[in-house]
Amino acid sequence: MRAAGLVHAQSSFPPSFTLITAVILLVIGIAAIASMVFQVGPLG
Repeated sequence: MRAAGLVHAQSSFPPSFTLITAVILLVIGIAAIASMVFQVGPLG
């Protein structure tokens, strides 16, 4: 599609505040699940 001129050149996706927040929440969620499964963490 690039050769046919239908799309422009590849560009990197700029990180936004929303994307960073989503990644942080994902990491917190995975940590919470791991804490429940392995019964480890700061809350005992």
